[in-house]
Amino acid sequence: ALPLRTSLLDAAHDRVNNFYKDSQNLDDPKQQAGVVFRLSKDDKECGGDGVPLSFIEYDVDGVRPIDVFNVLSDAHNQPSWDEHCAKMDPLGDFTQVQAKGFAGLFVAPGAPVSGREGYEWMVAEANFTTEEFWLVMSTYNNNDLKQKRPFDSGSVEMQNCMAAYKITQTDTGS
Repeated sequence: ALPLRTSLLDAAHDRVNNFYKDSQNLDDPKQQAGVVFRLSKDDKECGGDGVPLSFIEYDVDGVRPIDVFNVLSDAHNQPSWDEHCAKMDPLGDFTQVQAKGFAGLFVAPGAPVSGREGYEWMVAEANFTTEEFWLVMSTYNNNDLKQKRPFDSGSVEMQNCMAAYKITQTDTGS
């Protein structure tokens, strides 16, 4: 079997470089303030449910790809820049699966819903020559992480089957 890192990166590469590039797989794009949002036409299995894949594309003007990558991969500091992330606790480096583990609590201020807690793996890939960086987070097969720390009281378990960032150089930044 492939290490978790390899399987998550392979899946992310396929979704972004192949599935997303075929517009027949996607609903018409929605765009606002320089952000393009698209959903897959068909649902994919995630946590026992069928959900559409979502794709968001945007530029970060005036910022190098490595700097975007460094901010996103520093998950422990996510609450300092993401108002919906109440905390992101590191659970350790798991060399046997080549991944880091985190427990995150996400909230929706002002909304009448409980916080969502997820135990996520994080894997990364960096090519400094081409300035292409990948960061993938997933709640897939996360029982080892759940054993590290109990859920917060009152939160609901979150499924994040895959969040993948492909960070590249653009004419104006990343």
